[in-house]
Amino acid sequence: MKKEMIVKLPGPEIKILVRKTLNEDKAFCDITTRALFKPGLMGKFKISFKEKGVLCGIDFAREAFLSVDKKNSL
Repeated sequence: MKKEMIVKLPGPEIKILVRKTLNEDKAFCDITTRALFKPGLMGKFKISFKEKGVLCGIDFAREAFLSVDKKNSL
């Protein structure tokens, strides 16, 4: 049986990658989002699973949400 290899990026590298991705996707000036949602609109999210599995990328998801809304913590 193969042994699993887990690679974890340091926090600063995750922040840099998320910032670059959000800037590339123009996440802060998306015309569709501006047309559909009022400024300041808040929402909540929940991640749930129907079956056992492996969750990958949670550090990236957390950083993306915190980058968009620094007032709230996860």
